Amino acid sequence: MGNSLTQPVISGVRYFLAHTPNLVRYGSKPFREISKDPSVNDQITAHLRTYSDASSYPPNQAFLGSLYPDDLWNIERPWFQVDGKAQRSHPHGEIMPEEELYGILKISDSFDLVWLEEDFTRKIRKILEKHPFIHRADLEKLGHGQPYSAIEAQVTGEGKSLPLFLNKERMVGCINRAHEQDPALSPSVLLENLVCKSTATMALRTLLSDLEIDPSSVEYVVNCGEEAVGERYQRGGGNLAKAIGEMCWLSNSTGSDVKAFCCAPTHALLMAGSLISSGVFKKVIVVGGCSLAKLGMKFQGHMNNHQPILEDVLAAVAINVEA
Repeated sequence: MGNSLTQPVISGVRYFLAHTPNLVRYGSKPFREISKDPSVNDQITAHLRTYSDASSYPPNQAFLGSLYPDDLWNIERPWFQVDGKAQRSHPHGEIMPEEELYGILKISDSFDLVWLEEDFTRKIRKILEKHPFIHRADLEKLGHGQPYSAIEAQVTGEGKSLPLFLNKERMVGCINRAHEQDPALSPSVLLENLVCKSTATMALRTLLSDLEIDPSSVEYVVNCGEEAVGERYQRGGGNLAKAIGEMCWLSNSTGSDVKAFCCAPTHALLMAGSLISSGVFKKVIVVGGCSLAKLGMKFQGHMNNHQPILEDVLAAVAINVEA
């Protein structure tokens, strides 16, 4: 009897980076150290990179396809001192400035958790209107923003909302808690969840556009991000795969999340290939959003060696697997 299994093929991969220096303070290690000694935040702020520095950083350009990884051997180190060309768009994706990612966070927020200041919202609306992957329905979700006084009250009040900053100390918004007693719905956890959803959405929208994939042809999504989406009864049992698919108009798709620390993408690809090979589905997409918790993970080593904090970008990937 002949082998009737279908051979799965990876037909395209796209990435997304967001430069988020002002979110470094909410990475797991910086957040813990700042809670012990608030002056650490000033030290971190003094070591943040500009968008130009991050977008010209050779490893970021290699990740997005403008350099081959082996080309890095021929570039003088330390790479953060290279006076390269600041570049946003690359063959495999873009590196987005922080202020625009805040807008994507709000667009991805279905529960009014993210509040952006009204003047900032107007500015971001004008910028995002020009982005090829942002649509009219997205801009409607952006809304009109909140008064600065309302955001300030959320941050300083009993709710303990997390402030969102630009240019080191300019507060332009906040993220609120979703439940007073549920630690799984605290602002810090919800921020992790939303940035994972937002970055994966942008990677997937890039993939769909560049490969000219009909969203309705995608049948299943596997998310391999490291976030723990849930609430007190589910903890990490939430499903970002379907939420990301909804953001990308995958109207005929279902999906699920797979967790396996840093090797989750390998397991997700095994699952996707198996679903194709067995004939269950013909097109499966693997997505992986960023890990906010790992921002600034080695910040102390960078600062002790008089370097900028290099763990200041959020990365995401989208992979098309088909028969």
